Amino acid sequence: MDRINEVCMGIGNLMPEIAMHHLISAIRPSRFTESLIKRSAKNMDELRNRTTKFMQIEEHIDYHRSHIFQGYTPLIVPRGRVLDEAMQTELIPTLKQSQTLRNTDTSKHCHYHRNYSHSTKGWKALKDKIEELIQVGHF
Repeated sequence: MDRINEVCMGIGNLMPEIAMHHLISAIRPSRFTESLIKRSAKNMDELRNRTTKFMQIEEHIDYHRSHIFQGYTPLIVPRGRVLDEAMQTELIPTLKQSQTLRNTDTSKHCHYHRNYSHSTKGWKALKDKIEELIQVGHF
């Protein structure tokens, strides 16, 4: 981004619309490109800020993808009990009860979110978090 900014600054009287058009056509198709097409940046500072935010989103997604486990350590107690202990020792933060949406399947209850919509047992992110805690020796 800095290189593009430097090149653009070196071109006298470059119209921002032209710079943005060529930038969009030069980068690979992505959600970022789509967002620029839907709502173009007003200036290079806004473009830099939006670029930074999208990079943070991509890094966040990549981080979480890299921490998905292929296999899980067998538990001898229910996952809900492990969750209780992890919340009591503040290894996993305790959330305030979230509101259950209308027309939600009330046969599935999540102990962590303290609402209905999915079960604690089937919540993959919790399985990953518990496995992560096991891998570092907390359980």
